[in-house]
Amino acid sequence: MFQRAIAQSSPPNAVYPPALTAEWAATFVGILAEQTPGVADDAADLVHPAAQLVSDRASRDDHGARAVLPEPVEPPVGSGLTDADAVRLLLEAYPARLARAATTLTVRSPDLYPGTIPLCPVIDGDFLPERPLDAFRDGRAHRIPLIIGTNEREGSLFSGRIDILASTPPRMRAVFANTKKKARKALKAQYPGIPAARASLDFGGDYSFWYPSVTVGERHSRYAPVHFYRFDAAPRLLRRMGLDATHGLELFPLFDRLDGWFGRGMTVLGGRRAFKAIGARMQGWWLSFAGTGTPDAAWPVYTEAERLTLIIDTRDRVVADPNAERRIAWGAFVPHV
Repeated sequence: MFQRAIAQSSPPNAVYPPALTAEWAATFVGILAEQTPGVADDAADLVHPAAQLVSDRASRDDHGARAVLPEPVEPPVGSGLTDADAVRLLLEAYPARLARAATTLTVRSPDLYPGTIPLCPVIDGDFLPERPLDAFRDGRAHRIPLIIGTNEREGSLFSGRIDILASTPPRMRAVFANTKKKARKALKAQYPGIPAARASLDFGGDYSFWYPSVTVGERHSRYAPVHFYRFDAAPRLLRRMGLDATHGLELFPLFDRLDGWFGRGMTVLGGRRAFKAIGARMQGWWLSFAGTGTPDAAWPVYTEAERLTLIIDTRDRVVADPNAERRIAWGAFVPHV
């Protein structure tokens, strides 16, 4: 059905077995039951997280199928509802209510299951027969050319209202509890200042997005061409706010969304012209890849031996195995990934 793929800032290990996802499904329905039914909700509630975070500040493995997850401290909220109740709630709810319930579920879950993302695919043994990371490892994934990458600081966005990563002391303690002391010590050294906010957010972002993506890249490269990138560009305003090149930022130049209110707002202190140029280059690479399987002759393939990575910035460059020590530390810390 498709012959090439592009994965931008994906959390490849956020794929879980039915026992856990069934609990999340029941909780989701329970959250809907708690909401007061009525007229359609205001679309203003559905604001992009990055835009909401900018507005707020201006005004003032993940563990996968093999991970050892902590026991829940309370039963699912929706466990007392019948199937008929669940069907009725799901069919009658306005889209905005469904979205708000999804946000509530996403924010609640990390304290019970640190490092997880509940809106996820399910390893049901049929439609999704196994954990994708295992399929990539063993060559059972579709052997097609792949572009995959993440942003420089994926986790910096996930604070305040969208605090969902393994970046708080209790969540990090739960994650570290499943790993040997030597590996814990080596990984902590890669995030000086942890559990301070910046280091903790970087830890959480790397745990959910960066290291699993590196794992996909190295495993898939054994069977098919892979091109790996890291998006480092960020306008001056976002750097001053401490967001830097955070999760989802590359979508604005890539899809030419800089003329909207958020696109104009984040470049108010400069960077608009540079982002326009970056977007034009990315569009060229993405379209060339879609048409030929090769994004650009200057963007080399990614292999386990060299790990050549395109750093997308005001001036692009190719780097061999960026953050190599951190990658090795993660490999010892979460070998199940």
